[in-house]
Amino acid sequence: MTIVVPANDDAHGVIGFAENFMSMEVEELEQNNQISLSVERKRGTFGRLTVHWAADGSLTDIYPTSGVVTFSEGQHLAIISLSVIADGVPELRESVTVTLMDVTTVGLQDLRQAAVIDKQRAQAQLTILPNGSPFGVIGWHLDSQFMLTKEPEKTPFNITLSIVREQGSSGQVKVHYQTKVALYLPPSNQATAGLDFTPRDDAVILTDGATVALVTLTILPDDVPELAESFLVNISGVELIQGSEVAGQPSVKRPGMEVAEVTISENDDPRGILQFNVSDGFGGTVTAYEIPSPDNILYLPVARLAGALGRLVVYWKAEALTADFKDFSPTSGNISFQDGQREAMIAVTILDDESAEREETFRVELLRVIGGARLGGMTSVTISIPSNDSPLGRFGFQGLEFQVSEPEREDDPAAQVTLTVVRSEGGEGAVTLLWQLEEQAVDDLSPLNGTLVFTEAQTLETFTIQALPDSALEGEERFNVRLFPAETDAVIDPLNAMATITIRADRAALGIIGVAEASRNILIGEPRGDYDGSAVVHLVRGPGVFGEVQVFWNITPAVFSEFETFSGTVTMRDRQSEATITLKARDDDLPEERREYLLTLTSATPGLDISHISKHAKITMAASDTPFGSFLLRPTRDQAA
Repeated sequence: MTIVVPANDDAHGVIGFAENFMSMEVEELEQNNQISLSVERKRGTFGRLTVHWAADGSLTDIYPTSGVVTFSEGQHLAIISLSVIADGVPELRESVTVTLMDVTTVGLQDLRQAAVIDKQRAQAQLTILPNGSPFGVIGWHLDSQFMLTKEPEKTPFNITLSIVREQGSSGQVKVHYQTKVALYLPPSNQATAGLDFTPRDDAVILTDGATVALVTLTILPDDVPELAESFLVNISGVELIQGSEVAGQPSVKRPGMEVAEVTISENDDPRGILQFNVSDGFGGTVTAYEIPSPDNILYLPVARLAGALGRLVVYWKAEALTADFKDFSPTSGNISFQDGQREAMIAVTILDDESAEREETFRVELLRVIGGARLGGMTSVTISIPSNDSPLGRFGFQGLEFQVSEPEREDDPAAQVTLTVVRSEGGEGAVTLLWQLEEQAVDDLSPLNGTLVFTEAQTLETFTIQALPDSALEGEERFNVRLFPAETDAVIDPLNAMATITIRADRAALGIIGVAEASRNILIGEPRGDYDGSAVVHLVRGPGVFGEVQVFWNITPAVFSEFETFSGTVTMRDRQSEATITLKARDDDLPEERREYLLTLTSATPGLDISHISKHAKITMAASDTPFGSFLLRPTRDQAA
């Protein structure tokens, strides 16, 4: 059984003029004035409709005087286009009524389900304003209604808009105008007064017989990446300042809507400048290594300079130089930038093989960008794959982290560290390697460099580095030592090519901490007047100030009602020598006598000593809320008499 639910609830729509078009004032211009009336289809939008309309009233002033508009399936809005005929004859105010006569629902047999005309919105009233004013109708020139300009590079420059007077040109007329923010646009497309342009609220004079006046506006430069930004210039009013008022007044062409829009085009690359953000190594190349996965992926960062507005797609390709396409993958691709994103990565996998190869190179190049940005200066980078898979084997440090201390006596074993270099399994042949400490270690470690010689079958070799004594108090120091091949065929394992030697901080490098002498006696009280009830205890640290440390403190006795906080932790950064503890007294209405408390530095980071003579601060809480009462002098009865 099939159940058919007929169309209901005005499924084909209720037709009427849009609210804003039921009453309109229009003008007769020098040429036919095209106007539009919006017809709405509310409720349902099923089916195709034909709406017949007809005009009544001063029919000699408009064309056409009748017609039809159609609605397609799902269409909500249709337009009736009319022309106000320019006849050149001065006329008084005239009226035209446009009426929606009937609506036909195409293909519908049951007329009870058809679309209907909304009687409340079936008519639009057009008022044709008086025309032929001897003092003119004022408005923006067509070329000035929408103006596009560039942002000046360094110094402000002026643009000129034209105001025209149509119809009559008698009398002297003052035209008022003002700049306004284009609030109907998104904030990123709104020009800012005082930053992008100089705001104006001024007037120009049209002399007797003149039909054109010029408005000058100033566009300002800046260094901020911006999208296209607009501002408005509104003709806010006109007034007759010389001429006979018997003949009427000058008028604005579109009262309240006579607006020119000035757009400052995109500037300073608001969508970004894209280029590689890599540091070239030796020979201007980036080094990538043929090593096992997942460490064989090379990430090339692409930076987005200047602005970061909008979404971008960047296309790239890889070009083999001395390398082969079997040495890396992929050979092309694209990366995306989201709105606000500043960096993205190109990932290239270096493919491992068993072939012994010398150094190979390939180039990665940025091709183009979609989304409005442009490419910058560094659009290509050369990748170098060092020689690998040598029959001599791979060489690297056996350990990567070592620690030593400055010597406290001659031949102190704690001041020496032995580093071991190993050869991979299966490697054979005599090999000479070099090792090198970074130059910054010249005053702390010795020697700075050396040579390692492997015999035909030797699989490991060692060398020793000695920490040097000095009298300076120093914190922890870290230095890198690297392996280098002394021969072309020797291969260094890139994952084990560098080791780090850490020289432990000197004893007392963290320093001694205590309460500053000026803070050992602190007076505090409840908030009153301009005093907020706080006091500051200063801590000092020295002579060592190396490393980040913490010190813990508390107040005894711990009376919760007196202090907002009676214990805590103070953190001092590396090389920080001073810090503070802020105490705050609680406010209450209880009368209290003067009372004393003791702030104590209780513990600290291991290695940071607390001074025995300055670990305390005496805190005196002042008496509050008149603990001894208030005394008033009252006259006796005899004195009162």
